[in-house]
Amino acid sequence: MSQAVVALLAALVGAGAAVLGQLIGPVVQSRRAHRHWLRDKRTEVYEDFMADAASASGHLHSLMGSDRSVRNDETYKKLMRDLRAGASRIDLYAMAELREAASDVWVNYQLAYYAYYHESPEQQSGEMRQVFVEDVERVRQLIRKELGVD
Repeated sequence: MSQAVVALLAALVGAGAAVLGQLIGPVVQSRRAHRHWLRDKRTEVYEDFMADAASASGHLHSLMGSDRSVRNDETYKKLMRDLRAGASRIDLYAMAELREAASDVWVNYQLAYYAYYHESPEQQSGEMRQVFVEDVERVRQLIRKELGVD
């Protein structure tokens, strides 16, 4: 083969690689940008949910030992809406195990609140609060796992 043919083949291969790089580059960059956006979005959703869970935990803690005849259902309703909305947002972005755990958090907040006002023994409401706290911790661990923090 002559040097001219080899040079021509080399030029064609080089030009083809350049064109291919121009076609593939934006696709790779777009996928990378989407992964970063998704991680940021998940982080935002998870942080919001954990803040709501901390508020709900504080609310349950404040109930312990308080006068059961004085109820603040508005605080409870707001926290329930926030937790339910947060669990719904998690439902959009998270793995199945985390979605289930987030759902357990708002359900067990509701049960702990109900137990405090309707299940007379203090022990029952304390046990339900503990279940809620354990669920929140489980969500925290799953979030850390999903975000690759651990």
